[in-house]
Amino acid sequence: MMSPVFLLLLSLAATGCSAFGGMGRFHHNPMFGGMGRFGGMGRFGGLGQGFPGRFGGQGQGTSAGPATGRASADVCSGKGTLGQRFAVNVAVNDANNDGFVTGPEVYNDSLLYDTNRDGCITQAEWGRRWIGELHFSKEYDNRPAFMAPSNDTACPIRYASFQNDTSFRMSLDTFIGENLQVLVNTCQGDNSLLISNCDCLQLLGACVNDVSLSANSVCKAYVAQPVNATTTAAQG
Repeated sequence: MMSPVFLLLLSLAATGCSAFGGMGRFHHNPMFGGMGRFGGMGRFGGLGQGFPGRFGGQGQGTSAGPATGRASADVCSGKGTLGQRFAVNVAVNDANNDGFVTGPEVYNDSLLYDTNRDGCITQAEWGRRWIGELHFSKEYDNRPAFMAPSNDTACPIRYASFQNDTSFRMSLDTFIGENLQVLVNTCQGDNSLLISNCDCLQLLGACVNDVSLSANSVCKAYVAQPVNATTTAAQG
């Protein structure tokens, strides 16, 4: 039997709750930080408007407070919708809007993190952009697979090789899918994040209602078997 919290989230997803409308393009995206295959850094961000025709920035859920079961505005306050944050990433990583993410586009995105332009993106630089400016969560650790992890703690991300790498070419659908899968894994790993974390909280609504995200196979799989929220951290 589905819990009351899950039913509330599903209801919010169906009704398309959103704090912002959809207009205009966006500036940016992240993609670094953290550990493992997808480390921590993503490539979306921002608040405000959506992407007409690509990311409408609509249909994200809102928070359900564990004590009252009612919406808790502070969890996502000032962060816009998940579709809008994804749109920011796409605007930089597919800057020419041709449906592919290329090496030079990845390089240009990386420059937005490297504040001192030393060719290195540190954890502090990642956090400034990813969390402080783009409003994704620390838990949503999102370095793409093609940014190989580094054991150099002083310089975990180097990106110069992408500057003239025209052979690197990833379809936008794959790019979006990889980013979605990292978020799905994050939310599945600790289902209490469905209440405490805005990215996880908005995921179901985005996968149901955002035109560009809902078409992705990762979103379709998540809608078929979403995470059920709890008020305590998952074990293991």
